[in-house]
Amino acid sequence: MGDTRGFHTWKNARAVKAGLKFRPCAETAADTLRWYKAQPDGGRAKLAGPAPPSEAQLLAKWKQSRG
Repeated sequence: MGDTRGFHTWKNARAVKAGLKFRPCAETAADTLRWYKAQPDGGRAKLAGPAPPSEAQLLAKWKQSRG
């Protein structure tokens, strides 16, 4: 384990006691997508994955490889 021993073993009890509230994942995802779509085109951060043209090319190659 070395340097990563204890990683992600923290507790949130103090934060919950101080008033931390959790929202349903679906609500958080919907709000995040709504926020993202509200950003100007030039200001949107790339979320993940290849750029659309590269993704299309990769998908085409993948589909060809599957017959």
